[in-house]
Amino acid sequence: MILFTGRSPGSPCFLKSRKPIFLTDCDLMSKIMKASTWSSDAVIVGRELIPCKQEAEETPEIDPEEIVEERIQARLAEQEERHQIEKEQAYRSGFEDGRDMGLREGTKEGQEAVTAFFSVAERLQAEWKALEKQLERALLTLSTSMARKIVGEELRLNEAVLARTIKQAVAHLVDPKAFVLKLHPEDVEKIRRLRPEWSDTIHLESDPRIGPGG
Repeated sequence: MILFTGRSPGSPCFLKSRKPIFLTDCDLMSKIMKASTWSSDAVIVGRELIPCKQEAEETPEIDPEEIVEERIQARLAEQEERHQIEKEQAYRSGFEDGRDMGLREGTKEGQEAVTAFFSVAERLQAEWKALEKQLERALLTLSTSMARKIVGEELRLNEAVLARTIKQAVAHLVDPKAFVLKLHPEDVEKIRRLRPEWSDTIHLESDPRIGPGG
């Protein structure tokens, strides 16, 4: 048995045909000598030259730059997706925080507004009370002045009313002699004329600064 294996420098196979080739002794060597131009590896068994099975197609070469580029693109896509997720989470978190802060700030401002309102209301109430007191004193002074004029005029015109008023005033005194009753000179004369007995119990004194009936 003769075994022959060869490879053409520029071809993957020795033979173009895949069928068994039968060789005679005379041309066997010429076929072998020309093997460098064939296109397939072959095995010679006896007088039969059998082409080998065609080699599997070569795996195409992979460009390293393409691999790097693909990995970079994948990493960028992953980072972009992660960035988008973090952005959405930050937005939701910021929205919730802003809403809570707004509620707190709104509540705080509302409380401050209510406090300010009650403060103003209390101040106005205090001012109103002070004004009421001023009006009350003014009305009291006016009423007293009007009453004095009315009563004084009545006492000046009516001697009996004057005497009765003095008697009521003296009745409230514990010791009438310890007090001095100052009257207008005309009123002193009227009292002494109407109530001479009062001269022993009441000390009457004339005072021209006091009006008649006062």
